[in-house]
Amino acid sequence: NAPGCQDLLAVYAACGIILECPQGDVVLMSQQAVTDFVAMYPNCTQIEGNLLIGAEEQTDITDLSSLGNLEIISGGLGILGTQVTSLNGLSSLTSIGSLVLVNNPLLTDVAALENTVINLEGNLYIENNSSLSVCGISSICTFMQQSQGNVNIYSNAPGCEDGNAVMASCPVPDCPKGNIEFG
Repeated sequence: NAPGCQDLLAVYAACGIILECPQGDVVLMSQQAVTDFVAMYPNCTQIEGNLLIGAEEQTDITDLSSLGNLEIISGGLGILGTQVTSLNGLSSLTSIGSLVLVNNPLLTDVAALENTVINLEGNLYIENNSSLSVCGISSICTFMQQSQGNVNIYSNAPGCEDGNAVMASCPVPDCPKGNIEFG
């Protein structure tokens, strides 16, 4: 379809229709859809479902800055097949259900998620991000140290090539404070 008509978000944005946060899962498969999201939902801070950015095949998505209002994603955050170099724009996220970073060949920086809590019952997949060498940020380390969820980390750059490499870069957790009794 012509620009401004490629999907419902684009049509609403072109017509000046402003909605609250979308219900359920949100799928943004192009840079235009990512950019249009803030125009459609300027006051949206929480997505009740999953947020999927990109697709299994490579997309034209290069910039996530228009998603800066998002604070909570109750479901999973999936970023797949994009051309982003960083996750800048997602630093306002305080909580996500799961994290999936797959097939983002230019991704080098996940620091925007440093202070984001990943639900300990969720999952963590960091796969096939050939330029990503630093994964040992606080949120990922905490999840890996405490979670019962699935963790799959492989085929990233050295330093983030697998779960062992990521754990080796994580700080050792603090010891509990106070008296500890063993029974």
